[in-house]
Amino acid sequence: MAKDLLFEIGAEEIPAGFMPNILGQLKQLAETKLNDAHLPFESIATYGTPRRLALIVKGLADTSAEISERHKGPSASIAYDADGKATKAAIGFARGKGLDVADLVVEDGYIYAETKTAGVPAKDIVTDMLPQLITGLNFPKSMHWGNLDAKFV
Repeated sequence: MAKDLLFEIGAEEIPAGFMPNILGQLKQLAETKLNDAHLPFESIATYGTPRRLALIVKGLADTSAEISERHKGPSASIAYDADGKATKAAIGFARGKGLDVADLVVEDGYIYAETKTAGVPAKDIVTDMLPQLITGLNFPKSMHWGNLDAKFV
């Protein structure tokens, strides 16, 4: 079931001239992070006032999509010896993909590893993503807060 996400950032007097760039960055960062996490959504909108930045994501899926990937490995002649036993190349390739050598597939003279990654709950993705949206924004002028390394407009 798709849900909507509202992320609001309170601030103190953001200059009006900074707002279009900040809102564009916020939207682009959110789109990139959600797409990278394979978390489907319908639309993203950003809004701002001198004291608020808001991100609204409509139709956010409950979980990310399951990802099936096919990885091409070394040639079969290198991966297996004359007796058909797996060499270090095949064993290392399988280990690197988190598979057993028996799970590798030979096609077109190469070995392939087929992996599946289960979907991740949206709550986990969003919990990690939201702080990154704040720290990922760049401003023409920014301030340090206290003795922290964090910068914000």
